[in-house]
Amino acid sequence: MDVEQTTQALTAQQLAGPSQSMNRIVGGRFVLKETIGSGSFAKVKLAYDLQSHEYFAIKVRAWLLG
Repeated sequence: MDVEQTTQALTAQQLAGPSQSMNRIVGGRFVLKETIGSGSFAKVKLAYDLQSHEYFAIKVRAWLLG
């Protein structure tokens, strides 16, 4: 099963975190979850890797999040 099929197989409930409407899949691989830290230029988001099935912290520049 490739990443696209895996993404389609996941239900909204499986991707849900504290802020279900804010989950976003980026790069076809990472599901961005809640913000776990922030500064003036970036936010640190909890992310789930659909390929490795592990959680990571990802720094995202604030202007990319809108």
